[in-house]
Amino acid sequence: MADKKTDNASLPSKIAIRRWLLSRMGFEEVWVLDTCTGLGKIWSAMEEHVTIRQWTRCDVKPRRAGTLAMSAAEAVQAFPLAVYNVIDIDPYGEPWEAFHLALGRLTRPTAIFLTHGHVMQAQVASASLRLAGLPTTWDIPRTPVLSAFIAEQLVSLAWNSVDIIHSAKISFPRVTYYALGVQPKA
Repeated sequence: MADKKTDNASLPSKIAIRRWLLSRMGFEEVWVLDTCTGLGKIWSAMEEHVTIRQWTRCDVKPRRAGTLAMSAAEAVQAFPLAVYNVIDIDPYGEPWEAFHLALGRLTRPTAIFLTHGHVMQAQVASASLRLAGLPTTWDIPRTPVLSAFIAEQLVSLAWNSVDIIHSAKISFPRVTYYALGVQPKA
């Protein structure tokens, strides 16, 4: 049976992890770069908990008026990240390429939310292999174990660019949510 993609199947968990990190960072007002907006359910729900001063919506397949047609990687490269104190990368699949593109461009404390979808027939993107330092030409079985290993490696590599001041992770069988409060290295 094929795995069905489901938007926000765990919306309460997504809201909880966002509320937790924003509270820890003392962010009552947010400027959000939402790179995988979908229908906008996450940040629409977050409007009950924080003041959203700016919400830039992007998605590879926009489904809502005002959403810019661009990938997460394109979004974190196109916008001046100094404007935002929240970057949300909530794709189907892997957030790693966009996450690492954003890290070197941060200029202020930022809340970063990542969603890493994983299924039994794990797909590990070539970009993720490269970021983890593994040759894309190797015939490595792309299994859930490899996917989880690469995820942990790529989160830990963030220390090369930023200091992680707060972090949380919620794991389910098909998806893991990360919340990282980061600040640029001094």
